[in-house]
Amino acid sequence: MKIIGIKDNYHTQGINLSETNLKAEIIADSALTRSGKPVFLPDFACRWSLHPTLVLRIGRLGKHIAPRFAHRYIDAVAAGFTLQATDGPECGILSSIDGAAMVGDFTPVTDTALLSTATVGIADNRGLHDVPFSAEALIIKPLELITRLSAIFTLKMGDLIFCSQAPSGVEPCIGYDITASLCGTENLKIRFR
Repeated sequence: MKIIGIKDNYHTQGINLSETNLKAEIIADSALTRSGKPVFLPDFACRWSLHPTLVLRIGRLGKHIAPRFAHRYIDAVAAGFTLQATDGPECGILSSIDGAAMVGDFTPVTDTALLSTATVGIADNRGLHDVPFSAEALIIKPLELITRLSAIFTLKMGDLIFCSQAPSGVEPCIGYDITASLCGTENLKIRFR
């Protein structure tokens, strides 16, 4: 199983990034945290930022997938979070620290329209936050991601793709429970310790 993180794939303040510029990285599997599990904030940074995202799960083996078949390879989606250090000497190591890639319960994709309209919201002990993630704001849409990534390497059953993170996030605090909703339904809950 691979965990693939897509970077800089989100429209911000009306600025469009180049649609031909795909930035992807492989994330360590130890970074993956499932819903309901605790995340321990490392002490190498004092401040952290949590960003919502949409996570795609690959349901079949594929290489050089044609655009017209891309929808067949995504079998489920979930809400996700990525954790980033916002200060400290290790700020550059964002995606491979333990617990940095959080994923909720997967929802089967029965209608491909979900891939272009899905939203992810955040709530915590302080209430709802106005930092939603919207698939409509993705520069490279999920189906195109499948086609372009499969031209680089083989996609395998169980691979996870973090589509990109919302540019703004919330600051997690020790002792807080933070939840993410997928299209208005709670999908992911994480406790920070």
